[in-house]
Amino acid sequence: MLRLVIGYPAWLALGYSIQVIPLGIAQTIQNLIPFIVLILSYLALKETLHKLEIINMFASFAGVLLIVVVSSRNKEALQLGDLGQSP
Repeated sequence: MLRLVIGYPAWLALGYSIQVIPLGIAQTIQNLIPFIVLILSYLALKETLHKLEIINMFASFAGVLLIVVVSSRNKEALQLGDLGQSP
């Protein structure tokens, strides 16, 4: 029952995000689940974090930010018609 209570809203949120943002970005953001679990396990369960885990956590988050920022800039450029092509 707990899995239903937690899992169903997660699937609803994923379905909604796919309607609002591109699928690739929605999947990339969803793949941040290990990042979120690492933070929550540190806060809630008082687990220790090793240096390599912290470095990997920041690297993965930076990669997702890079993908989202580049994608949003490309989307803005497409909407403005500015593709870098000469007239």
